[in-house]
Amino acid sequence: MRPRPYPSCCAALLLFLSQAVTLGLFAESSPGGTASPGGSLVPREIFIGDEGALSFPSPLFSRLLAPGERASLTAAELPESGEDAVILGVEISRGPAETESATVTIRFVPWNVGPLSLPDVRWKGLTASPPAVSVSSLADRLGEVSLRGPRSPLLIPGTSWLLYLSLALAVLVLAGGTLALRRLVSELSGRSATRAAARRQRLLKKDLSRLEKKIKKTPPPLWYAELSHVIRKYLSLFAPDAGVLFSACTPREAARALESFRGGLDTSVLIGVLEGIDRNRYGGPSEAETRPADLSLLRELSVSLERAASEEIP
Repeated sequence: MRPRPYPSCCAALLLFLSQAVTLGLFAESSPGGTASPGGSLVPREIFIGDEGALSFPSPLFSRLLAPGERASLTAAELPESGEDAVILGVEISRGPAETESATVTIRFVPWNVGPLSLPDVRWKGLTASPPAVSVSSLADRLGEVSLRGPRSPLLIPGTSWLLYLSLALAVLVLAGGTLALRRLVSELSGRSATRAAARRQRLLKKDLSRLEKKIKKTPPPLWYAELSHVIRKYLSLFAPDAGVLFSACTPREAARALESFRGGLDTSVLIGVLEGIDRNRYGGPSEAETRPADLSLLRELSVSLERAASEEIP
């Protein structure tokens, strides 16, 4: 009795189904989509500004490549880009089998929606025409043909008040910082002026004390010459930016320079002191001894000048 053929038929059926499933899986997982008959596009759907790769067979270019060989076109050999698309690169490759045809891959960026015809590829005297591709539109897919208007940002309740409060605090901090800085600058300026005044007074006191000891030892003309140098040196320290050379100016020129440097100063005493010094120096001393009184007058004059200067310090 002959065995039934059912087991062999079942095996053949199972083998056919497994091959069909395998082919279906490979076809489903293929990375490229068909742009048109004879070509594949990666990605399958391309939009304006996307970079795509179109691959298509070219039997003509198979003559120029050995099996398994690939070549890339140089920048001079690339097809010319147009308004519809920019060509980024072209690669020509051939499979390892002798019967396999060459494949041309064009990398491009489309800039128009709808059917797109890429330029022909010319290489070593041969020409290959790529199939047409279709560029999709996001507006058609979303059903919108115009740009959406601006929308206000989503804010947590109370955010506006927090922003206003932060702005007010920033203004207060800025105003407070400005006032504190101005006060600090004023205080530092006042301290600097006070130190300068103390230094002037100390130098003047030292010089006047030295001259006081020389009253009996030095002739009046020489003594008054030294006194003139001392008072003019003090005036140079008191008004360094007065715009005049106190060591060589006349009494009235020195007075005008002080008045322009420190408004409101009473310079009548200064004029009398400087003129008296010059008179005793060049016209001969008076019969009475006035040098101690002149020293006291100079001390009082310096005190009044420093007091007037301190009142103007902000």
